[in-house]
Amino acid sequence: LDDGEDGLTLIERVRANHPGKPALLLTAESGDDMLAKAQAMAVPVLAKPVDPARLLKALASVAQVEA
Repeated sequence: LDDGEDGLTLIERVRANHPGKPALLLTAESGDDMLAKAQAMAVPVLAKPVDPARLLKALASVAQVEA
């Protein structure tokens, strides 16, 4: 990511060119501001470290949105 850019900013940039594109955020950050922004953007958040089974479930859910 570019200087000062976070995952949600990247998702915003992608969605600017591809509206409605599903996304999933994996992060070690858990601040209220970040979680509120992710929720407002309808981006599921998984906290690191991520349980592999939970990651697979989340990816399957995002893939269904894409289909």
